[in-house]
Amino acid sequence: MSRIINKRCDTCDTTIKYAQYWPRHCRTKKHLRNLKNLGTFEGTADNSQNNSQSQPITAKITAGHSQNNSRAQPVEYRCKYCNKAYKHQQSKSKHELYRCKQKQQQTTQITNNSHSHNTTTTNSNNNTTNTTNTLNNTNQITLNIYGEETIKKNFLTNDLLKKLELCNGDLSKIYLMLNEELYLKEKKNNNIKYTNIQSEYCQILSKNNNWILKRLLEVMNERGLTVKQELENEMERIIKEEGINTNSILPHPKIEKFQIMYTPLEKFQEEEIDEEDDDIKELYKKYQIELYNLRKLKKKKKKKLIIEEI
Repeated sequence: MSRIINKRCDTCDTTIKYAQYWPRHCRTKKHLRNLKNLGTFEGTADNSQNNSQSQPITAKITAGHSQNNSRAQPVEYRCKYCNKAYKHQQSKSKHELYRCKQKQQQTTQITNNSHSHNTTTTNSNNNTTNTTNTLNNTNQITLNIYGEETIKKNFLTNDLLKKLELCNGDLSKIYLMLNEELYLKEKKNNNIKYTNIQSEYCQILSKNNNWILKRLLEVMNERGLTVKQELENEMERIIKEEGINTNSILPHPKIEKFQIMYTPLEKFQEEEIDEEDDDIKELYKKYQIELYNLRKLKKKKKKKLIIEEI
């Protein structure tokens, strides 16, 4: 326990209770400032003893300040490239990593020298890169603008007809199968990007060759309208070519097959699609998965092409 003294400092008009706190009080800025304001360290007769005790402490403090001022300058950290000085190691290392211009010049000179010494290896590497670039250029396909896709005529083959018959009027199966036949198989018609399966928006290729956002449900409705129109045109073509009589009481079996495929697509409307319809909800989920998986397949194909070219 510290000794209780209850000593009074007249310069600061305070009393110090414990002895261990008296030296600390004499070193405070407030006490030193009050002494300085008095002009002399000797005040009244009553506080002469207090001042005599505080004077050696202030002398020690001033001596300490003089010793600190007489010390050497702090350590400087210098950049090994441009010899710029820093107070801290962290700022010096950041400068060397990101901001030193002379480092960039030296590294470019080193790389140029290494390239000049290894001309044979670089030439061979350049040849391989040139071949890969040419192959990649040949593999690049110019996409058709959204809404101006090229759809081949006579797409409804016998194999596709058999597959559509097995759908038994299921809207999602018919739509996805015809969408794959008209759009996905034709690489130029792959003008939709869908990268986030949780998003209700996709990207389409506009007339200015820019990718713009559009609601995926609207895209599905517009594609449904074109699929329905193409299927109707194909039905009319087959009726003309085969001379099928449509005025008869009993419909032709081929017309019945077309009606089974065509009637589910009537849910697509020119203005807006019915979002609350159960078949539309189910189709929308499957259409999302189909577009998202198409993106993954494209990445796998690119990797295979790069491996084969190497």
